[in-house]
Amino acid sequence: TIFKVTNEFGETIYLKNMESGISLGTASYGMRNPPSFINLVAMTERDFDYEVDAFLTDLIRYESTAPHVSKRLTQVFGTSNPSPSYVSRVTQAFRSGSFTKGGILFGDGNYGNLAAVAAAITLDPEFMSVVGDEDPIAGQVREPLLKVMAFLRSMEFKRRPNVKFRHGLFQDMHFKIGQMVFQPPDQFSFFDPGFSPPGALGATELVSPESEVMTMSSITGITNGFFSLNTWGLVHAGNGWGTYLTKVAPVGDTSSSVGYVTYNAAGDDIYARIDDLSTLLTAGRLSPENKQVLAEAHSHFSQNYGPDRGDRVLIELLSTSPEFHTSNTLRKTGLPRALTPQPDSTSSDYKAIVYVDLFGGADSFNILTPHPDGGCYLYDDYFAARGGEKGIGLTTDDMDPIDGSSAGIPGCTKMGVHKKLSAYKDIFDEGAGIFFSNMGHLHKPVHKGNWITETQTDLFSHTSMKRESHRVDAFLEASGPGVLGRMLDILQDDGYVVAATSMDRKAQMIDGDPKTGRLADVVSSSGPRTIYEREFMNWRDGTDQLRPYLEEVHSETVENAGMFGNMWSQTFLDVWNKAETLTRSLKETQLLTEFTSRTDVGDINKSLRIVAEMIVGRNKRIDGLNRDVFYIQLRGFDHHMEVKQGLDLSLPSLNAGLKNFWNEIKAQGIQNQVLVIQGSEFGRTVSPNSNSGSDHGWGGNYFIFGGDVKGGQIFGEYPRSFSEADPTNIGRGRVMPTTSWEALWYGVNQWFGIDIPSDIETVIPNSRNFGCSVLYSDTDLFHSGTGTVAGCGGPTFTTEVNFNLAEPRYLTGEEQKLICDLAVDISADRLSEGEDDIRCYISDQTIIE
Repeated sequence: TIFKVTNEFGETIYLKNMESGISLGTASYGMRNPPSFINLVAMTERDFDYEVDAFLTDLIRYESTAPHVSKRLTQVFGTSNPSPSYVSRVTQAFRSGSFTKGGILFGDGNYGNLAAVAAAITLDPEFMSVVGDEDPIAGQVREPLLKVMAFLRSMEFKRRPNVKFRHGLFQDMHFKIGQMVFQPPDQFSFFDPGFSPPGALGATELVSPESEVMTMSSITGITNGFFSLNTWGLVHAGNGWGTYLTKVAPVGDTSSSVGYVTYNAAGDDIYARIDDLSTLLTAGRLSPENKQVLAEAHSHFSQNYGPDRGDRVLIELLSTSPEFHTSNTLRKTGLPRALTPQPDSTSSDYKAIVYVDLFGGADSFNILTPHPDGGCYLYDDYFAARGGEKGIGLTTDDMDPIDGSSAGIPGCTKMGVHKKLSAYKDIFDEGAGIFFSNMGHLHKPVHKGNWITETQTDLFSHTSMKRESHRVDAFLEASGPGVLGRMLDILQDDGYVVAATSMDRKAQMIDGDPKTGRLADVVSSSGPRTIYEREFMNWRDGTDQLRPYLEEVHSETVENAGMFGNMWSQTFLDVWNKAETLTRSLKETQLLTEFTSRTDVGDINKSLRIVAEMIVGRNKRIDGLNRDVFYIQLRGFDHHMEVKQGLDLSLPSLNAGLKNFWNEIKAQGIQNQVLVIQGSEFGRTVSPNSNSGSDHGWGGNYFIFGGDVKGGQIFGEYPRSFSEADPTNIGRGRVMPTTSWEALWYGVNQWFGIDIPSDIETVIPNSRNFGCSVLYSDTDLFHSGTGTVAGCGGPTFTTEVNFNLAEPRYLTGEEQKLICDLAVDISADRLSEGEDDIRCYISDQTIIE
């Protein structure tokens, strides 16, 4: 029977009178199968089209879709913090498909009509009201690429006829300005819609998604790009955005550019010209104070260097202004803006952590392998599992032997390290490196029978597992997004002077709580870029005439002025100062090691050289710096094809960079103060695929080294077999980790100076969910370590607990932790112990009907 009905959207639909269901166990628990259009016996393309269409229709008509999409679009085109009533009005337009304003109808009445949504956003009183412009939280930071496009259009950019779009107009924009078409860092776009930046916005729990890409590299990159565009047209020279001219031509010579701006405001009235530019570039928001600054700058440079120079400086200053970069109105105090003060230095020692992330999921079972010397049974098992002679496993010629006795594998006294990573072998043999075997993201200790129900994340996904390895916060309990960032939060609160730097791209791992006011720096592997104007702010020539006018454009604003504009100006001045300080300190820092490398895949050798310079010259960067963290990502390890050849191409550059870095740190005598951690978001399948590659796995093998490391050891539990029957093999050659990320980070926290148990729990809040199983203290990992794992070393009690629930199901991870919190509270009270001295976790669950 087929029923013809009208749904809640006024559409005629046809429903088949049929239900499909499944039952589990003894049929007391079951569920309904979702409807399907596909005939599994006679599949047709038409049915697949219907299935996908029905699925997408169901998603877009889900109850929360309209308000969710409406809010996100309002954040993009309206204001970063729309009021609930504003979002409600846009949501109504989304659902009804129509919006009326002034007697004009927008939309066609169909659900989700974007014309109606766009009109509802841009014609709403909250968006249109002039009074609303005075609200300090109104508006937003403009997206970098939209600023570039708006500037090119307003300044009447003209492309040269001989330049075709297929040649490409821009180069490296994703790094230079933080954004480029078709180049988002992942499927979640360029920034988090819920991002709350450090400072006043973060303290008031307001969001500013676009400010997530306001880094040292993007602020200097977009500023230099505008300056270069006004000097030579769209070129590569002068840190420009173009792809053509790389040599510096005479100022004003645009003949070798991709294109150039043709705007030319006629008339002698400079204030009229500034008003015209204000309308074009800031929608008329330019403050009277900044108009006066521009007029004075134009007068000075025109009189001393000619009217062409005055006109150019006028546009350059306006292109840096807070009114151009944000949609705020501003009022000035008349006072200069102070730089964000550095914290007072302490007498504490210096330590640095360098995290090297092999992104893509490194095939680490070809980095640390069983070695056949001594008749190790596991090597034959490994080699067979990897496909044998025509497979992807390493032969003895592909590896170097190391002492494997600490791995505890019966009959296997040697392990193998990939021959292209000789630095790992040398550092391990030197007694300064530790391998962590079969480590990865875990919610709790799991086994082959319960890992699916006890692991609440999207395993085997690059995005999810990278996020988990960066956060080390399975249940999202921490206040800051990254594990290294949270470590710095604790230390900064304790009075340490801290710094965080990422090479070439932002990294969640080093981001802390926005309320700390600390921003991680993003530095190019080619070195930091300073703000540069060829004639009037060129540190090479000692010219600096533009500086006082730039500082005036970004002078102090009154307390209730626009928060986004205030944030832009403060960040601009801080970044400008920091970039100049960093550039100067690196130029003055002399390394003792030549960072040579025959190849430099991903600029890993360059990145490690910059990090070495920053560590060696740390006190020139920041006076009294106590704690440094660095993040370097080397991409290209997603080897679904030709994994052996892929590693042979990538590992030599990594090897050279780490070898050079280690030699430099030792030559400087600071090896005991530096720790290097090499990780990856997940391991790969032991079994090969049909393309001589390996696929997304779970557990992997990773390496740490440093002068204080108790090296020459293999920690964790390396698989005892690579067969399907092994307890760690969960199918398709995926190895379930037996050691969590928390196991490593516990001892690293202590070594870095975080030794109070409650502080460690703030950094790695899920560490207690592993009981006392495989958590390493700094005593385990470092020669200088004296700490222990809080709550371990005493008696262990195991008990069964029964719960009566409304339906047969397992307890969620959150529920298990709540039960353990209660158990710890009761135990602490009855045993007269501190809660830090007691640990609890639920090892397994069974449903009894």
